[in-house]
Amino acid sequence: MIVLLFLILVFLQASFIPVNLVLAAILAYAMIKIEKNFILILFFTGVLFDVLNLRVIGLTSLFYLIVCLALFLYQKKFKSKNLFYILIFGLIVFCLEAWIFNKNISLLKVLLETIALFGWYYLFSLFVSMLWI
Repeated sequence: MIVLLFLILVFLQASFIPVNLVLAAILAYAMIKIEKNFILILFFTGVLFDVLNLRVIGLTSLFYLIVCLALFLYQKKFKSKNLFYILIFGLIVFCLEAWIFNKNISLLKVLLETIALFGWYYLFSLFVSMLWI
C-alpha cells in the first residue's frame, strides 16, 4: 500500500508538481512507523525519481537514506512526536534539499513542503491508528 503511494507521488512530482511531496511523505512515514523494508522502498523511490527527472542516478536515494538515518538516530534522543520537532527537522531537511539539488532556497516552496509534511504526518498517524498501513 505504501509502495503504491510513493510510486504515485514520484510520478506526480516528476511530471508537474514542483513541491517535493515525496520527501514530505517519506519524512512523515519515517516519523510514524519504522519498518525493515522501508530502507529498500526509500532507495528505489529515489532511483525512480532520479530516472524520471534525468538526474544522476542514486543521488536522491543517497539523500533520502542520509535524512532517514539522521531521523532514526535522533528519534530516540528527542521526542519525535512533538510538532515543534517535526517543524524544525522538516525546515532543515527541505532547505538542505533545495540547496543541494536546486542551488537556491525558495522560502515559499520550503514552507509549502513543511505544510505538506504536517498533512502527511496527520494522515499517516490516522491510518496507523486504524491499522490500515
